[in-house]
Amino acid sequence: MDASAPSSPLPPVVTASGPANVAPAPAVAANPSGSNNYNYASFGRRLVAAFVDGIIVQIVSVVIVFPIGVFLGVGVGLVAGSSEGAVGLAQFLGGMMGFVVGTVVSILYYVLLIGSRGQTLGKMALGIKVVRIETGSVPGYVTAFLREMVGKFVSTISLLVGFFWMLWDDKKQTFHDKIAGTVVVRV
Repeated sequence: MDASAPSSPLPPVVTASGPANVAPAPAVAANPSGSNNYNYASFGRRLVAAFVDGIIVQIVSVVIVFPIGVFLGVGVGLVAGSSEGAVGLAQFLGGMMGFVVGTVVSILYYVLLIGSRGQTLGKMALGIKVVRIETGSVPGYVTAFLREMVGKFVSTISLLVGFFWMLWDDKKQTFHDKIAGTVVVRV
């Protein structure tokens, strides 16, 4: 046995993901000096990823809403008949249900995926990821909620200026990135 090597009475613990006593590397390397050398995602990549995500959210919403809407329409038709008021009620309830389901699907899709992976399916397809600007780690659920729901609301009510802000920002941050302390990088 080499005298310079420390000896341990216990063998190292190794799991399926590697040695247990080794901390995992951050998803995106951050510079310890505080200045991060990120390869920021372009506006085009982010736009196409958002388009892909929008299609996915719409498909999931329709798959959930359509059978419920058919059931609701048939139910209202059986109970109230085919009067103009019954048809109007069914359309109103169907529209409200579509709005509620679409909103819930959207919140779950964006917050869960960004919070846990830093990537939605659209971002995965385009090779980009949301990370905390200071650490390079995935945002977590609270930061993802802040970014995706609060921050994007602000980006939207600013007449969409918040989304285009990245075009002249040195870190390519939108308003929702700035609010949440995140950046979108290439992976």
